[in-house]
Amino acid sequence: KQSGKPVFIDFTGVTCTNCKYNETNVFTKPGIARDFEQFERVQLYTDWVPESAYASDPGKAARKAEARANQNFQQDTFKTIQLPLY
Repeated sequence: KQSGKPVFIDFTGVTCTNCKYNETNVFTKPGIARDFEQFERVQLYTDWVPESAYASDPGKAARKAEARANQNFQQDTFKTIQLPLY
């Protein structure tokens, strides 16, 4: 909201091979990376949120609860829990 840019939601997962492939090999291509500059990209993990996503790890239970909330948001909004979903 602060930047005024539209949000690009990347529903992803720590265990999602296709998600990691796209994030590493597709999103980083110069033309695609340039296109992403017009968006605020947000990653919502739906299996469990990695410790590295936090300044201070809230603990495994909290990270799992956040992932469940992200998955519920994805299901409620888009009627699917498939990954990756953009």
